[in-house]
Amino acid sequence: MSLCVFVGDVHVGHPGALSANPRGPQQHWLREKWDQTVKQVLKRAKGHELFLMLGGDLVDQPGKENGNSAVALLQPLANAAKAVYAVTGTDYHVGEDGMDDRWIASELGATGDRQKRTHYLDFGGRPLWWAHHAISVGSLPWTADDGLYRKAKECHWLAAQHGQTPPALVVGHHVHVGPEYVSQYRGTVAAICGCWQLQPAYGAKRSSFKLPTIGLLLWWVEDNRVEMLTHPVPPEMRSA
Repeated sequence: MSLCVFVGDVHVGHPGALSANPRGPQQHWLREKWDQTVKQVLKRAKGHELFLMLGGDLVDQPGKENGNSAVALLQPLANAAKAVYAVTGTDYHVGEDGMDDRWIASELGATGDRQKRTHYLDFGGRPLWWAHHAISVGSLPWTADDGLYRKAKECHWLAAQHGQTPPALVVGHHVHVGPEYVSQYRGTVAAICGCWQLQPAYGAKRSSFKLPTIGLLLWWVEDNRVEMLTHPVPPEMRSA
């Protein structure tokens, strides 16, 4: 069976984000959860074909130090992967046209057409539509599913209008909040990947009590089954 592992919004270099050399309680907590997650993914991937899907905003600001740190963190997953694919994130974080995301992806094996702003891929006859800024969700718990359902329906109909097979899965990143469920429309599933950055000052200003979803997303391709591997943020880690 094929297993796609989506990782994005790592934001290496931010004091409240994952780091290869953690400093302070927030970074140490994130690194502990990251190491646990990588071990869990590698254990579950045994006997399966693993594909590493890099979802963009791998660093918080462009720079070789941040890039090297991101490569070190992601290397164990890349080493176990049959192939690595990447989409680019936000220019503010990763440089013009996703410059740093592209460099990190290349270092990890995603070269040429395996790195794009938007991917239309096919895994064993199951189409995947994937982009960093693909999906927006409601800001309230009871509206979060609305954006997922609308995006699944939109992509299903866009494919039909162009005579294409509708995507089995649509994946987005960027919003840092991945609802603990997915939504679907006529077999097209929409999902948002979690992140590896605790709430920054900008997030606290916009929504003081909203917590990020720390973790990543698994797609068991043949079953078209999406699974979230996430870690609840404890109270002592919710604010710097």
